[in-house]
Amino acid sequence: AQVRSDVDNLEFRRNLAYIIYGGIFIGALCHYEYDVLFPLLFGSEHSLTTSFREVIFDNFVSGPFVWLPPAYLIKAIVYDYPLREGVRKYTTDVTEHGLLQYFW
Repeated sequence: AQVRSDVDNLEFRRNLAYIIYGGIFIGALCHYEYDVLFPLLFGSEHSLTTSFREVIFDNFVSGPFVWLPPAYLIKAIVYDYPLREGVRKYTTDVTEHGLLQYFW
């Protein structure tokens, strides 16, 4: 019988993609979106109305058009397939697999 270690079960490329996307990409861009862009777009007032506008923008504009596509591009880079294929997979997941329904 063959014994597999926990190291064999690690998916290094998958973990690398999550580190790049979650740790680097999202971290840096969240700072920019929330601390720089949102005050320019919605003002710096801390009110329920401002928060509501920011949440709506984040869910219906930033998420599907800014945050999700780079996940597919980073995965394409890490798994060594063309960026065009990453874009195609994102488009297919949105149009045929209801990706945005899961996001919202």
